[in-house]
Amino acid sequence: MGIRAGEPDNRSRALELEVTWEGDGVRIVLSDGDTPTPTVIQRRRKTVDKDHLLEICDQVYSTLQSSSHGRSKPESTLEDLRQEGHQLFDLLLDNETQSELLSSKAEFLLLVIDDALVGVPWELLFDGQAFLSDRFAMGRRVLTEVRSSGSDRMRALRSEPVVSVMGNGQGDLQSISQEGHGIFEALSESSYQVEVNLESNTEDFKSALREAEIVHFCGHAEFNRKDPHRSSLVLEGGARLSAEEISQTLNGSERVPRLVFLNACGSGLSGDWTKDSAEAAFGLGNAFLLAGVGHVIVALGDVADDHSASFSEVFYQYLGRGEPVGKSLQLAGAVSGIERVSGRNYVLYGLPQSTVQGILDPDSSRKGSEETVLKVFLFTDLVD
Repeated sequence: MGIRAGEPDNRSRALELEVTWEGDGVRIVLSDGDTPTPTVIQRRRKTVDKDHLLEICDQVYSTLQSSSHGRSKPESTLEDLRQEGHQLFDLLLDNETQSELLSSKAEFLLLVIDDALVGVPWELLFDGQAFLSDRFAMGRRVLTEVRSSGSDRMRALRSEPVVSVMGNGQGDLQSISQEGHGIFEALSESSYQVEVNLESNTEDFKSALREAEIVHFCGHAEFNRKDPHRSSLVLEGGARLSAEEISQTLNGSERVPRLVFLNACGSGLSGDWTKDSAEAAFGLGNAFLLAGVGHVIVALGDVADDHSASFSEVFYQYLGRGEPVGKSLQLAGAVSGIERVSGRNYVLYGLPQSTVQGILDPDSSRKGSEETVLKVFLFTDLVD
């Protein structure tokens, strides 16, 4: 149900679906993201059993986990996800909203969700024909009382595009090499340049956060359920770089990256967003979000190394051609194997219709100029 690159687009570009938790259910607003806000906006309500919602979400995450570890066949896992996704579709959305989504010919869908609903795998809601992430190129925005930095802190594009591939060579060397080489090839005909360093440490990563327009990490991440701000990325020698340290590094920098892709198992997991948190980081992904990074891509569950490598390669192929971030992510799932469950692990926070060049201006040209500058640091640290 998705789109193909180069396909003529006669559809409305974007829908915006706002869902907030209120009392014993959700409030829903579905609007056309391409038109000015109307004077009167219809708001719908759906009663939701919160315990049942949490139960289904747990089932989805369990299904994703089983698939990544090879404990179930892809066909069986995909069918389980369809059933669980259909339950979420019926539980969270009223009939009118469901009907409008099914009949929409929009290309993009921006989810504007309450921070209490961040843990819901919205991209995997199944409408009986397709997952929402197949039907639309999707992105998320979060409504929260937590203070965050504005997107005006994002780093400007510079004159010489550089992609630095960084890691430390621990663990699966073949996958590290595959990912680094794949991204190098994916960007070889674009305005990007790629440099490789497979001995990265925590200081290398912090330096990339201070200097790069794009930071890509693939490797191992650890989510700390008790203290989410201590969730971490694993770097050289097994050193941990926590979400709290990442937040401090970014908040101490004048500018932050435009795009961060955390291609690591469970990098999208999050604790509760609390406005009185001293750390202002409730997991790895939102450490970047709260610091003002324009686009953040994370994984909901575990990802198989070979699948994640091929997914990244295809993603950067499309991104390097000037495709929007959300569309590049959607196409990567389709091209790298739509039947693979691992390709459904990824979630984008940010406007799906924006290119890297146009993160601050979603209506800017989809194709970057020859002088477009993107400096990307890829940390490749796949560990056992």
